[in-house]
Amino acid sequence: MIVHAQYNIQGDITDSQNNRIGNAVILLLNAHDSTLVQTFITDEQGRYLIVTDDIKNKIIKVNALGFSEVLQPIEDITSGKQTLNFTLKPEAGKLSEVVVTGTKKTFERKIDRIVFNVSKDITTNGENALEVVKKSPGVIVRQSDNTISLAGKGSVSVMINDRLLQLSGEDLIAYLQAIPADNIDRIEVITAPPAKYDASGNSGLINIVLKRQNKNGIQGNIRAGYEQASYGKGIAGGDINYRIDRLNVYANANYTNGANHNNERLATPYPEQIFKVHDDYKKIMKPLQYTVGADYNLNKKSVIGFQWNNTIVNRKDISNSGIEVYHLPAMMLDSTMLTKGGNSTRNSNNLLNLNYTFNIDTSGKKISFDANSLWFDGNRSNDFETTNYYDAFKTPTGIYSHNKTTGKQTIQIKTIQTDIELPYQWVSLSIGGKLSFINNQSNNAFGYIDDNGYHEDPDISNGFDYKEKVQALYMSAQRTINKWSFQAGLRGEFTQTKGYSRNLNQTNINQYFNLFPTAFVQYQLNDDNIWNINYSKRINRPGYRSLDPYRSYATPYHYSEGNPFLQPSFNHNFELNYTFKSNYSLSAFYQYEKNHFSDVWMIDETNNITSSFTENFADAISYGLNGMASINPFSFWDAQIQAGLQIQELQSKIYTATEQSYKNTSYYIGLNNAFKLNKAKTLLAELNVYYLSKYREDFLEIKPLGNVDAGLKALLFDKNLSISLNASDILVSQKARGVHIVTGQVIDNYFDTRNLRLTLQYRFGNNRIKSKRERNLGIEEEKQRM
Repeated sequence: MIVHAQYNIQGDITDSQNNRIGNAVILLLNAHDSTLVQTFITDEQGRYLIVTDDIKNKIIKVNALGFSEVLQPIEDITSGKQTLNFTLKPEAGKLSEVVVTGTKKTFERKIDRIVFNVSKDITTNGENALEVVKKSPGVIVRQSDNTISLAGKGSVSVMINDRLLQLSGEDLIAYLQAIPADNIDRIEVITAPPAKYDASGNSGLINIVLKRQNKNGIQGNIRAGYEQASYGKGIAGGDINYRIDRLNVYANANYTNGANHNNERLATPYPEQIFKVHDDYKKIMKPLQYTVGADYNLNKKSVIGFQWNNTIVNRKDISNSGIEVYHLPAMMLDSTMLTKGGNSTRNSNNLLNLNYTFNIDTSGKKISFDANSLWFDGNRSNDFETTNYYDAFKTPTGIYSHNKTTGKQTIQIKTIQTDIELPYQWVSLSIGGKLSFINNQSNNAFGYIDDNGYHEDPDISNGFDYKEKVQALYMSAQRTINKWSFQAGLRGEFTQTKGYSRNLNQTNINQYFNLFPTAFVQYQLNDDNIWNINYSKRINRPGYRSLDPYRSYATPYHYSEGNPFLQPSFNHNFELNYTFKSNYSLSAFYQYEKNHFSDVWMIDETNNITSSFTENFADAISYGLNGMASINPFSFWDAQIQAGLQIQELQSKIYTATEQSYKNTSYYIGLNNAFKLNKAKTLLAELNVYYLSKYREDFLEIKPLGNVDAGLKALLFDKNLSISLNASDILVSQKARGVHIVTGQVIDNYFDTRNLRLTLQYRFGNNRIKSKRERNLGIEEEKQRM
């Protein structure tokens, strides 16, 4: 048996005044030709740890922003542990960022994630976070339905500095558009989250890691923009960071004021008639999001911090919904109905986080503690009037209805989480636990309005109370042996739920314990060839509103309903990946979902009413291939090609009178192009296209869709001012069109995705300030289900 020794080299990186330098790049090089062996990054206290199996004939090279590089040969090649401290001197007359050519690749394959080093990609200058996310390997952004997904998976969860954003849909898209790409260091695409993260969700994670600077002072940026689609939309925001010695204070805010014009078409076949619904509505949006926080270094080992985030959503939909009824088979117009509605939503979502980190020693051992309190207050109402006509909306029949629905939802979530990192010479361990307590209350009312006022319908109105407790423990271990790296983890979660429907006077109690293993193996043949394989088990818990049995009416002829008996589904995921020269990758995936749940569409042929309710109705399998290539056809042209093939198999348990299973093949291809139009790289252009073939979401078959975006950017005043002009969905090809293969319903929706946007952004202050700490608040999964 051959035993391979491991060597640990640790130390501190400081400046001449003994200020610690975080985010410094530590390079382990071969002494004879200076080729790169490994790369390491110092933590926020300027500490580093090198773990390697060979230190003979090696050199340590240190680079940091604004400082001269330092080279140090490793002279002691026998000690298993040693300490080497470095003092860096300011780089005279140069305050720009130090760029180490060839040391940090644009794309890197780690054992449990793919890293897109944004700061290495000059084409991202002047862009925003959403534009950069579009360029990340395997990521698909569809603004037609405001979703961000990973190839072969559903909508993805997005984190900032290891902290999940409590936003989704259009709010998430708007938030990412407000983050300057210049503030981003890297984006981590995590297709199989390790044991440290909550086991809930099968969509993977995108972690946006912001840059971390080092000097005292003030830094920030302000931004403003105007977007024109069918209506105009104004966008404004800014962020500021102030650091003085041990204290760091930060704040940011984003505000949007505008509207979109959406069109939805739905044709529903009945035995003797077809109902064609034309829903046109103006969606007025005024979301406001802001964050304030602070970090304080109690001493060299301890950091305490807090963060408060508030998101206020103000939205109003003004709609006109026309229904045309045709007799079959002649398709003669029989009658029409017109529904005029006003739908308003106002939500306030607050999150308070308290965080403490204790660094046990300089080798990277640390303990972190997070306590979170979230309180959500939501109010919504829909007031709609329906008039029936004999003909094409001209002669009333005298049948008229005026209805109103109201809803109030309050959610309180409290979580406590502890994480312990223990890197040893022979293995790196991660241990932690989490407690979460959820209390969700909703009151929904349905009624009608006549000359005598409003009358509530007690048979439809309902109150629903839901409580959930989850206790979790996890442990993971990572070890590197020569060219092999191994990581294995196990997470256990015990869940107790209780749901009570006041109208039905019904209580549903459920509890379950599950183990969630994860395993990762990486083989690095050399710098150019890397193989990865991983396995993970995940759980999908129902959203809080999906459990509410209240019937929500959009019109008198359509309603949706939750299901208090919903059970979680479980996923088993396998992935195999090959990466060549960090610029080319090919991956194969397989996932099996047991007890899949989603909305099931039904037709009441007697009363001509359509409905949808949430149900565990299927087992699902998907497998396929994904590929990515990053190329430079010319010095001024950077291109990234992505392509994927997916096969879906679904075995249904609910549509017993029709086909219960299907097998469907779909594919996608995307091309992102970035052009540098001058030598100074201050005038940039981009052209991005993608095509998605016909695919299925459960039993809804969606026709092919695509997208073409283009943009121009100018960087002025030492690149502190950026002016961007972007055109989205130029060909109006992001229309959602399809047919339900069981009910025969046909949809044709367009959500005003073609637009022209002008954005100005100006950054000010000391761009070398150390920003807020990276941290995982520990309330990710609970917020995602709201």
